Amino acid sequence: MIKDKEARIAPVSGKEANDGVPADVAAAAAKLNDVAWRRFPQFEETFKGDGVQHMCGKIEATCRQLDRTIQSGSAREKARAKAAMQAYGLALELLKQVRELAEKQNQKDTGRR
Repeated sequence: MIKDKEARIAPVSGKEANDGVPADVAAAAAKLNDVAWRRFPQFEETFKGDGVQHMCGKIEATCRQLDRTIQSGSAREKARAKAAMQAYGLALELLKQVRELAEKQNQKDTGRR
């Protein structure tokens, strides 16, 4: 099964794909020169009002529960909780980056008016 996945990963721009992007996905992405015109209303709605704060609050509550599991759980539970905490940390970093990009775009849009 792993060999099948590896077979679908192809070089990108003459280089081996380090990030594990399948060849068909890389080819499709290469064809899309400009995706800035696309709109994602449901995704954008998350970043309006208190959507991000609400989401971050849920993540923080979950992380507190995971921290308790790390303190008192079995070895297996601790390992799973640590992995989940790392994933939530990455999710928070992604939220931060998306919010910053959205703010930059809003500033550009406001400056054009």
